[in-house]
Amino acid sequence: MDDKPRRGRTRLLIAFLFLGQVLALGFYLWVCSLPEKNAAEALPEGPFPERLSPSDLAYLSDSVRRTLDSPVALPGRGDGLLAQQKGAIYLALRRDGVLLGDIWCAEPGATWEQNLQTAVGRLAKHLPDYDTGAVTLVEVFLPTGYTTVDPATLGSLKLEAGRQGLALTYGSSADRFAPTWMISQGLSFERTKNVFLSRQGQDPRATLRKPLQAQLISGYQALVSVTDGRAVELYRANELAPEKLTEKELGRLAEGLRGWMLAHVDALGRSPYGYRPLNNQDDSKGEVQVRNWLGTWSLARASGAAPKDAALAKAYHDNCAYFLRHTYRTDGLLGWVEELDGSICLGSISVAGLAMADGPERPAHRRLEDSLFETTRTLWHPDGSFSSYLRPKTKNAGQDFYPGEALLFWAARYERQPDPRLLERMMTSFRYYRAYHLKDRKGAFVPWQTQAACRVFKLTHDPWLKEFVFDMNDWLVGQQIWDGEKVAPDMKGQFLPPDVMAHISSTGVYLEGLAYALELARASGDKARASRYQESIERGLRHLYQHQYNDLFQAFFAARVDRTIGGLRSTLVDATIRIDNMGHALNAIITLRHLGVVPDR
Repeated sequence: MDDKPRRGRTRLLIAFLFLGQVLALGFYLWVCSLPEKNAAEALPEGPFPERLSPSDLAYLSDSVRRTLDSPVALPGRGDGLLAQQKGAIYLALRRDGVLLGDIWCAEPGATWEQNLQTAVGRLAKHLPDYDTGAVTLVEVFLPTGYTTVDPATLGSLKLEAGRQGLALTYGSSADRFAPTWMISQGLSFERTKNVFLSRQGQDPRATLRKPLQAQLISGYQALVSVTDGRAVELYRANELAPEKLTEKELGRLAEGLRGWMLAHVDALGRSPYGYRPLNNQDDSKGEVQVRNWLGTWSLARASGAAPKDAALAKAYHDNCAYFLRHTYRTDGLLGWVEELDGSICLGSISVAGLAMADGPERPAHRRLEDSLFETTRTLWHPDGSFSSYLRPKTKNAGQDFYPGEALLFWAARYERQPDPRLLERMMTSFRYYRAYHLKDRKGAFVPWQTQAACRVFKLTHDPWLKEFVFDMNDWLVGQQIWDGEKVAPDMKGQFLPPDVMAHISSTGVYLEGLAYALELARASGDKARASRYQESIERGLRHLYQHQYNDLFQAFFAARVDRTIGGLRSTLVDATIRIDNMGHALNAIITLRHLGVVPDR
């Protein structure tokens, strides 16, 4: 019997077995060569306390500073969360706002403290100019848990941004991103995912060639000052503001706003529409003149409230002159502010008028103010409504706020020279827009109409205006969030639901109106309403303070800390400082100082 076929089958079987072993070995080596898996290494073991204790923060500070002095493994003291908990850490070394280097470290079986020591040692080796004396801040993220999510949903996870990190796996490639790093880079979950995919040679917009997995990483965020040993726990890469501000903190808020505005009026008189602390660059994205002029108006009011402040007077003069040169246009008796796209809106005209009517140089600006006023009159209709745009005439957006800005400008005119015809027109408009508001209440409507109605009420004492103001602001105060488990601690005091992150300019403008409403309630002897408004204002001021870059611990990622301090980030996850953030807040502070709610320096 010929045994060649049998030998052939045997060789084939041996070949298959050998190939299987090779594949198995290859798979094993491939797995071993993978970056440390998102959640596989030494999963954190809870339960964990909600916050790091003072002793944990002190231990972290001591460990960081000892390790920087000697970046080798040192024995821990054996007590506390850092010395006992095993798991990965993220570490970043900074010289003020400059990132010197960062690293994830997840040695098998190592504690947080041991991984911290290893991380510093590795950074020291890979940073050519490493110098322990150059490190002023150490940023730490200590993961406590991983939650798998659908990568397609990352764009909708806006409220978790900055509170949690992100772990991504694409095929055989994996990476992790600390929440503090994402905030410092101005990246959302979705944009972080796109950065990661681009690094893998994958176009984020194209069909993915490999499977993508995503996990959110919960954990503790902390910042340690190497200079003085101070360590704080961060929340969304920021220090949580106290729920009730002290006089010192209110003073810091007020002086920070003033200082930032002064520092950002340049030699030409220009102030930036937006400023990005991340790279010390001005940002004109989405620029509209009503916001630029809002900044000018706040300087006008600040200068008028402090007539001996030469720096404020110069800043207002130069800033107003700059925007007049670059945005003001005339045609006969009419004057207006022109947008970059050539459009002409009622809001920009009105706020520019307020910047002159409420400014210390009003007599010199009389002709310009008159021309702007004449244009607003052409946009008024006998039923009390206003057209929102002079050009294009068909555009009528902004009805919630542009008419209120126009009425506030008119009220400033009426204060200087009472005119029965102007008063009749204003009252017709107040009645028209009250009916408009009651059909569909919007927060943006309230502060402008409130300020206008209060300024007219001071001269007319019309009870209908008082009722109008109280009705609007009673409703607005009811929109403010404070208590409830769904309310994130850094969102307390905003005037939007807890599932929506407010733009800080909205809080500022609401406070502008509420300050006037508080003054009216006090003057009317309505103690209960005044108390309710003041509580709401104090909570709103806390929300402003939460967004302010008060010191290095809020501005730890800023390229120029000195140009950032005092500014208000646009949202809790958008580090950009926009001019209307500053203008609204400064205007509110000016009125609240007059009322004694904010200390007068």
